[in-house]
Amino acid sequence: MVYVLYWNFGQFYQKIRKEKGLSQEKVCGKMLSRTTLSKIENGRSTPSYDLFSYLLKQIDMSFDEFEFVCNHFQMNERESLMIKFENLLSNSDIQAMKKIKNECMVFLEKNNDCGLIDLITVIDSLIIFHRSDSIDNAEARKLIEKVWQKLSAIDTWYYHEIRLINSILMYFPIKTVLNFSVKLIDSLKKYEEFTKTTNSFCLAVYTNLSTIFLYHKLYKECLENNKIILKLSKNAKRYDFYCFALIRIGICSKNFKKTQEGIKQLKFFGETKLIKEAQKEIKMFFGNDF
Repeated sequence: MVYVLYWNFGQFYQKIRKEKGLSQEKVCGKMLSRTTLSKIENGRSTPSYDLFSYLLKQIDMSFDEFEFVCNHFQMNERESLMIKFENLLSNSDIQAMKKIKNECMVFLEKNNDCGLIDLITVIDSLIIFHRSDSIDNAEARKLIEKVWQKLSAIDTWYYHEIRLINSILMYFPIKTVLNFSVKLIDSLKKYEEFTKTTNSFCLAVYTNLSTIFLYHKLYKECLENNKIILKLSKNAKRYDFYCFALIRIGICSKNFKKTQEGIKQLKFFGETKLIKEAQKEIKMFFGNDF
């Protein structure tokens, strides 16, 4: 919660409390005195984590929402950089990657952030990959290996580590992916109920794994992954992921009828681009039967 305390927790808390029509007495209850709350709101005292959590519950706010409000209804700069990067992963816009790298470097001039240092290394490797138009580039793989050595030494992968792995997932040898895929999925499952945004991220990671398994003809692994995607996408109401999972389940089980069920639903939603991608995959795996 470094960002929140930097913003003067008390001043923002007082403003939100008053706007919600809550008195100091009502917020304090039997937990703390009005004198203690006054000191916090006036910046003369910093609350402990437990007290901070209690005070936020009294104004019916989560830590994330409070930080968002304190940042004038915007994501903090670091999270904004991470999301910008994730949105670029589906294309090869080198100039945009360079821009994000520069923004990260500006941020690091005033902040010590190990995660963003790793992100810059990943961006450098992706720029090289896209320039060479090959996933076998030795220079890029050396950078990826640098990040992977750090990640592979960590016993537990949290959200940041999963994000980094997902960004370079397509560039690992299939043997490496198979070795860590169980750990990645187990780590990801812990975050399935984290937030709606994270649910979409979980779907993206499972889909990336699904793509790798499918194109290496590991149909059993691909099938298991897409069954998970079906469940998650249904709960998240993400029909795009749902339809693609249906199609890939059809491919893995050699069920052409099921692939067409997915295509039919994509047509209903007018997803022309996704239909073309799906039809290309179906033709690739069904050949002349398509």
